[in-house]
Amino acid sequence: MPEQPGYPVFTSSSSDLALRVLRLEQQLDSYQRLHAEELADLRRALAQLKEEVLALAPHHAVERPED
Repeated sequence: MPEQPGYPVFTSSSSDLALRVLRLEQQLDSYQRLHAEELADLRRALAQLKEEVLALAPHHAVERPED
């Protein structure tokens, strides 16, 4: 294929490097999704625990210490 202006010419080393970049980018995206899901699970668990704590608390307002 003849070289066209404006298009990069890939050699075996540059295509290998491009493939490594692509793989690393995909791995990063996978980790980001996984951790987002784990964080969402932790937030749900925390919200549930807070609800349980509030259910055990007396039904009157909690007094805050004065500044």
